[in-house]
Amino acid sequence: MDNRICRILTILCAVSCATCCIRKPPGYLHHQQRLSGDNGYSITIQKTKSYLETDKYVPGTAYTLTLAGSRTFNKLQQFTHFMLAVEPEILKDAYAADFSPQRLGQFMLFPDALAQYKEDCVNTIVEANSLPKSEVKVMWMAPPSGSGCVVFRAMVMEEQ
Repeated sequence: MDNRICRILTILCAVSCATCCIRKPPGYLHHQQRLSGDNGYSITIQKTKSYLETDKYVPGTAYTLTLAGSRTFNKLQQFTHFMLAVEPEILKDAYAADFSPQRLGQFMLFPDALAQYKEDCVNTIVEANSLPKSEVKVMWMAPPSGSGCVVFRAMVMEEQ
């Protein structure tokens, strides 16, 4: 009896760990100073139709998302590492179903080799290399009707 309970708990732990996503920088980047706020970075969404409201999406429509630093007359803000994710606006529970592409839409990559999918996280994009970048573009396909609101979150690291 105890052996069967132990196996069930092991399976449940394996399933929950397989669906969890740790959204923090890799170990070698943890020692960097963290700044609050956007520090000049923004996520912009290019609408495919001019009549759309900026805070709503059309189900099944493709959008271009751009993560970029600020550009001024004398400075172009660049970053080497980034993480871009889409999440439910309201996090009720941290179940994998809440983070599925059917619920949140799906990222698609351009063939520029600047970004790649984060292997252990659904709906998360990271850098493909550590070369300096001023912006990264990805496509996002909006989820089906009734999926609810989503939030895009990003984390960037500038090389010092």
